[in-house]
Amino acid sequence: MASELELSENELADELAGPPLEPGADERPGAQSTTFAAECLAGVRTLPSSEQWVLGAELVTNCDQWGDIWRVDFEIDSESFGPLLNRLMSWRRADGTIPVVVAIGQKVPPLA
Repeated sequence: MASELELSENELADELAGPPLEPGADERPGAQSTTFAAECLAGVRTLPSSEQWVLGAELVTNCDQWGDIWRVDFEIDSESFGPLLNRLMSWRRADGTIPVVVAIGQKVPPLA
């Protein structure tokens, strides 16, 4: 018998995959507090070469599956890859950690 702490294969795959780069239809505006976004940005700034990233539009949303999700479009050394975009994304996992996804050259609409 599996314990309540164990994840099913599907739950584990979801946890490792994370939310989509593009906000989903089930997402609504996230927390108005800047604390979550600041925590996410602090994690980004620990990455090598992040000082060369110029951050653009930022969006915090919330959904039942992932909780608050922070997304921000960015350029590297002010260089655009248009029409493709670079996007950073973070969310808080159940264990309290905040992963950082760095997606370069993605075919996603820009954040508003």
